[in-house]
Amino acid sequence: EMRKLGAGWIGVEIGRDAFRQDNQAFVTFVCQRKKKVLFFGAAKEFGNLPLAVSPAGDGLLTGLVPVFKGADAGIAADLQEDCAMVVVRWSGWPGDRGDADAIRSYVEEGGNLLVVPADSGTPRVPAWIPVSLRQTVTSAAGLPLVVTGRKEPVWDDLRGSSGDVVLRQLRAFQAQTLSASTNAVALLSLENGSPVLSVATMGAGRVF
Repeated sequence: EMRKLGAGWIGVEIGRDAFRQDNQAFVTFVCQRKKKVLFFGAAKEFGNLPLAVSPAGDGLLTGLVPVFKGADAGIAADLQEDCAMVVVRWSGWPGDRGDADAIRSYVEEGGNLLVVPADSGTPRVPAWIPVSLRQTVTSAAGLPLVVTGRKEPVWDDLRGSSGDVVLRQLRAFQAQTLSASTNAVALLSLENGSPVLSVATMGAGRVF
């Protein structure tokens, strides 16, 4: 783990061939401070998503640290401290008006909000969320997913040398299809065109 912020480099050596002159290379990188991903709810309510954010929960491999806040904890202060994203379930939107307003302000000022499906409960997201739920679809064999909105910056880290998004053979065994507003762009869709992941700009931030 790097202990100093800023630019750095690592020397790499690969041997086992007869030409030693090309065995060494240097990789440069920029080390940034860890940021939190704020989950509104308990860890068990988000399935494997917290593991994807940070396998060990400490941000060592990803630079992202999952933080979980209950409905009565208050989140306004957490949104001011290096928060990379807020994650809320469709049925778990904050009932406290102060928390709900704080999330909206966070997004409008440049933050990222991810609204994810829930196993149970009635959706209660506010009207300013740019998508609504349509139906839940399931398949034991998996439903093929198609990458859409290929020009969106969210895909930039997953582009190959040709500039295309290098995601292949994606399948969803259960998904929630969406009805998106005109300012939302579908990122992943079923083969019939129904979006299951979208992004919309809101102020200086984004809603997924």
